[in-house]
Parts: sequence; C-alpha cells; structure tokens
Amino acid sequence: RVPMVHTLHVMPPPESAALARLYPSATITALSAYQWSEYPDVQPPLVIPNGIPSEAFTFTAEPDDYVAFLGRFTTDKGAVTAIETARRLGFPIRLAGWANDMFAAEVAPLVDDEAVRFVGPVHGRERDRFLGGAMALLYPITAHEPFGMVMPEAMLCGTPVAAFGIGAVSEIVEEGVTGFTVPVGSDLAPAVRSALTLDRALVARVAAGRFSSTAMVLAFETLFEEVIHRSGVDQGTGTGRHP
Repeated sequence: RVPMVHTLHVMPPPESAALARLYPSATITALSAYQWSEYPDVQPPLVIPNGIPSEAFTFTAEPDDYVAFLGRFTTDKGAVTAIETARRLGFPIRLAGWANDMFAAEVAPLVDDEAVRFVGPVHGRERDRFLGGAMALLYPITAHEPFGMVMPEAMLCGTPVAAFGIGAVSEIVEEGVTGFTVPVGSDLAPAVRSALTLDRALVARVAAGRFSSTAMVLAFETLFEEVIHRSGVDQGTGTGRHP
C-alpha cells in the first residue's frame, strides 16, 4: 500500500494534526514550514510552495515610477500602511483590488488619482502589466498566513518585495535577493529603498526556480517516486511487497 500524501493549503486545524499523529508514516507536504508551526511535534518533511504559471507573467527590466499594492482591502493586509510608506518616500502608489466597505471608509479618502491611484481589480494581462510596471511591491501584512501568492507573482515579473516579516513571508522573500523584510510595525520605507537596488533579472530567475508551476510539478514527481520506492510498489505492475 502506498502511504498517503496530503497537501494542506490553509493553516491545519487540530483534526489534521491529530490525523498526522495517528498515521506517523504518512507523507505530508506543506506550502511553507510556517504552515505547521503551531504543531512542533508534527513537522512535514517537505515544503512544496504553490506553483504559478510563469508564462502568465512577463519580466520587466525597466519599471514605471510607482510602487504597488495588490490584495484584499482588509485591515491586516495593510493598504493604508502601504500608502503612508509611499508618501514618506515620495513615490506614487497604485492600489489594485476589489473595493469594499473598508476601502470606502479608510482607503478611498486617501486616493487623489495622482500620488495615490486606485486601479480596481486586475486579472490576466492587466495584472501582469500592473505588477511588472511597479518598482516594488509593498506587502505590509500583519496577519499570519501560510503563503502569499502576490509576492512570487510580482517576483516573476522581476519586481522585488518589501514586506513585514510575518507568517511565511520570510520564507517566500529571500532577504537581499528577491526583496527585504522588516518586523511587523516597523517603518517599511528602508525595506522599499533597499528593494529598489536589487537586480530585477535575478529576482525573476530565482522566483521561476522556486515558484513556477514547473518547479512544483517536478517537486511532486520526485516526492511520489520516493514514496513509491519506500512502499515497495512495482511501478510496472502496480503490485506491492507487503512485510
């Protein structure tokens, strides 16, 4: 019998941890090491990040003159912090996402269509151009997340990330290579300044090597081969040796 392989896409609930303890021989993968950090006795042996179709994102060597925020308009996503940071640095900022009540109450009053511009939701080629055109992506999140797709999406365009180092952020952002992080609540401006000095071509190459859909598929293929080998299954006949 081939041991189970289970991938969790959210923070695992206590039931999943209990199941992992019940079947210690099961192979569990995670999107990040942080994803299972609440259960130090149950640590997945392999982290396989979300795969992103790299062909959907275009490398942009020469960005425009703005920094970007892309995400949901909730307090913990930090849109207001991103705006305040851009203003201190003197950079125009463009915000993308779906308008909601929080946007209307806290973000819309700050939008002037010059220094602070709201472009609405972006998808497909529009999202690609938005991220690629940015000098840097600002990601001042204050919530603990197991992953954050917008960061590697920006990186695939060559756009570095300036973020608060919380949750899995520090695993996604390679310090001094694809971006910079600072502790939650700190001034994000120094991280933005530093991010602008990074080699955008290197940012894109590193992101493709770590977060492309091809990289994810190869990682799972390797894992499945290892699991099959350990189980003693004959790959040609589908039969297995049982102790």
